[in-house]
Amino acid sequence: MYSTTKWSLWGAVDLQTFPSDGANNEIDGSLSSISVGADLAINENTFAGLAVATHGRSSSYDFSSENANGGGDIDTSLTGIYPYLQTGDGNQFSMFLVGGIGSSDTDFDWPHENVTEQTVDTSLSMFAGGFAYVIL
Repeated sequence: MYSTTKWSLWGAVDLQTFPSDGANNEIDGSLSSISVGADLAINENTFAGLAVATHGRSSSYDFSSENANGGGDIDTSLTGIYPYLQTGDGNQFSMFLVGGIGSSDTDFDWPHENVTEQTVDTSLSMFAGGFAYVIL
């Protein structure tokens, strides 16, 4: 249904945790994502938009064995910008395109390896597309 309102704003939050309780090994962590975006209705079957998202992951681990004991932390953050387009005939067919660029850094803290902290910077580039066709 086409609305005379051309612009819409949206947002989403996702929070997750993953605890473990192993006999000799443990991995605990969390994931979080925050996304905001704006959509522009071009016509009754087409809209374009832009989303900005930031994602974070934090985990800690401990291990023990006959030969070694230790633990550490790994933390990652990623921020990206994602333009997208969706169109169709309003009845049977629709398609979408999305792209994105972003950057992230990962911090490693491995005291069991005598490494206090290391940081790795990475970049993100992505493209996706898809379609749907209703046959019945």
